[in-house]
Amino acid sequence: MRNKKEQIPVQRLYMDRNQNRYKNIIWITFLALLLTGGIFLVIRESWKGQLSALPVCILTAGAGILCCVLAEIMRERMRFATAIAGLPWIVLLVFTGAFRGGWTGAQAWINMLISQWNTANAGGLALFSVQASMHDAFVFTLILVLAVAEISWFLADGRHLLLANVFCILWVILQLLCGVLNPAACGFLFAALCGMCVSDDEMIFTRNRAGWTIGVLIVFCIFGRVVSEEEILAVSQFRESVQEEIHKIRYGEDTLPEGNLYLASELKADAREMLKLKTEQQKTLYLRGFVGSVYEDGVWEEPADAVYGGENAGMLGWLEENSFDPLCQISDYYAHSDEEKNPDKNEIQIRVTGASRYYVYTPAAVEDIKKGKLTEDKDIRFCNKGFFAARNYTIEETSGTRPAELMVTEPWVSTPESVEQKQYSETEAVYRAFVYDTYRDVDPETRDLVQQMFWDDYESDSDGIYSSICRIRDVLKENVEYTENIEEVPDGEDLVRYFLTGSQRGNAMLYASAAVDALRVHGIPARYVEGYYISESDLKNSQSEEIILTGENTHAWAEAYFDGIGWLPLDVTPGYYYDAVTLQKMVSTPDVAQKNAVLKDNSFGSQEVTGLDGAGGKSARERLTRAARDVGAICLGIVAVLLILFVAVIIVCEVIRNVCLWTDRKADRGASPREKILRTEKKIYSYLALVGIRARLGWNTEETDRLIADFFEEIESGEYTRVCNLIEKVIYGEIELEPHEERTVTSFLNKLLTSQKFMDRRAWLRRRYTYVWMNRK
Repeated sequence: MRNKKEQIPVQRLYMDRNQNRYKNIIWITFLALLLTGGIFLVIRESWKGQLSALPVCILTAGAGILCCVLAEIMRERMRFATAIAGLPWIVLLVFTGAFRGGWTGAQAWINMLISQWNTANAGGLALFSVQASMHDAFVFTLILVLAVAEISWFLADGRHLLLANVFCILWVILQLLCGVLNPAACGFLFAALCGMCVSDDEMIFTRNRAGWTIGVLIVFCIFGRVVSEEEILAVSQFRESVQEEIHKIRYGEDTLPEGNLYLASELKADAREMLKLKTEQQKTLYLRGFVGSVYEDGVWEEPADAVYGGENAGMLGWLEENSFDPLCQISDYYAHSDEEKNPDKNEIQIRVTGASRYYVYTPAAVEDIKKGKLTEDKDIRFCNKGFFAARNYTIEETSGTRPAELMVTEPWVSTPESVEQKQYSETEAVYRAFVYDTYRDVDPETRDLVQQMFWDDYESDSDGIYSSICRIRDVLKENVEYTENIEEVPDGEDLVRYFLTGSQRGNAMLYASAAVDALRVHGIPARYVEGYYISESDLKNSQSEEIILTGENTHAWAEAYFDGIGWLPLDVTPGYYYDAVTLQKMVSTPDVAQKNAVLKDNSFGSQEVTGLDGAGGKSARERLTRAARDVGAICLGIVAVLLILFVAVIIVCEVIRNVCLWTDRKADRGASPREKILRTEKKIYSYLALVGIRARLGWNTEETDRLIADFFEEIESGEYTRVCNLIEKVIYGEIELEPHEERTVTSFLNKLLTSQKFMDRRAWLRRRYTYVWMNRK
């Protein structure tokens, strides 16, 4: 019986794609429909229900795929069968009047996506200036759906896995960016990719492959029905967590609370070394780090991109074109003023040691950054955007020794004399209008409280920033006291209002927040700032040129916009500002900073600064808790990096694999019949080597035949011998094989590659990547 069985394969012809042609076409059509259906759901979701022509869109997609099917069926009968795929375009061309309105509809669709992006991400991207009708949107959608349908057929028919993955990823990214994630659409796309992945290059239909594809589709559909939108958003939250860990790895841990008033107790908790600083002049320095403009639920947030969109779209670019930089505005102001009255330039060298490297810690009056590749972040600060953040940078700045509240705008701002002054005044007026619109918002409840506490009884003969900040300091001094140990805030209480009327105790973060609200309620643009503070007395008492700033130098203050001058720091925290008497003396004192090399006594020393109470350290238990949390964060960061590296490796492997497959198919198409058999022989023995069967042509053929038949259930005894005979016929006999003999050799290789016997995880990886790499061309 065994001998008879061995004789059967000699005369057997295995079915190829031509014999299963219609089954394969149905399978390809099914995968193309899945791809088209998933993308169509994305397109439909992106219109947010504004487009209701669902039946026509489905009919158009179906017509596109149907014509592709007809083109495939008639390919061997008609010379120009592929032209059938163009018939739907001709019909659509006539139906829409030469695609009239398609481009306008495309702009409207892009506007819809941009609007969704701006809503989901608080963005400020500008929209196209276009007025599109429903007809325009309808025409564009039909064009897009038809293109998607025929592209999907092309990808499925040729099993272009790499292109299909890129195609699907682009549409998924489009969903994520615009906040319109549809689980059903993802299910259709992933099921189509799964079907293409489990298929072979010939796209032969099998029940097993269909089962896997339909199973994946069902799972995703159930997932979309069961999982709530909140749980889907958890994926985005996880992505944000991963981004935070990557941010820590690139720039170091954020050492500032970054506007989170719930973390106010941690403002000075870290006593590590943060910065090393060298400065030419002895004067108080406020080094700006985090900047917050919007206060919500106890947290100051940076200005969203949406602030710079809409009516303000392109404003920052226009200011730059007109030589106006909000981050260097103060030095520009001095450059246009009388040089004899201007302060001397000061050079500051900063080396970041323990602080976050994302922020570029600069004073308000920056003139130039001489060293370091840094980026301007809108109109709020400088920052490091490179992958490897700069640790050292040198800054030139121009500022005096007097506190900012004593600054008075020069008359030339309102009555410019030179062309340069006129250009500065005009551009500054544009930016000032933006500032007044953006940096004066206060929620109604806080506004009422602040108005009552600070301004109802306020009277001043010369109202301005100086008198306003003095009023704020006096009210805070009467109603609240400074402490670094912030008590817990009751649920439902706003932190700033509770600070002013409840606990009446707080640190610099709460003082600065109250000052920002008070200034805004009084009509003065203000914003919240965190960074590092070093006093003039600290510089004077330093025993070396290099000053070390630790976590105890972290501080929070307010910045107010001085019309015509720019953003300047204002401090209301006890211990950080001069009293009214000292300020009055400073008005008549020359605004000249002493050089560090001189180290003379200063007229206004630390004894004239208001007192500071309540400084306290952290307990050992709190330090241990923080250390444990830091270790946990580092571990999570390592896990995130490893996960990212793993995904990156898989992507690189898939790209290399697909490139190898593409070059292999290209080489097969250009090879002669003899070369194809030789290439097939190499692939057969490469794969046998992977499974541990040592074999080569003409060596121990019968024993190898037996091993292969025992190892692979799909291969019967005698098939390997038959294949060897055919290969030897080509190599040694130099006889060209008949078509059915070529199919016998190719079929044997396909049986090896599709066998399920050798399919544990390690073997699957070896077959998917190692085998392809071994047979690259």
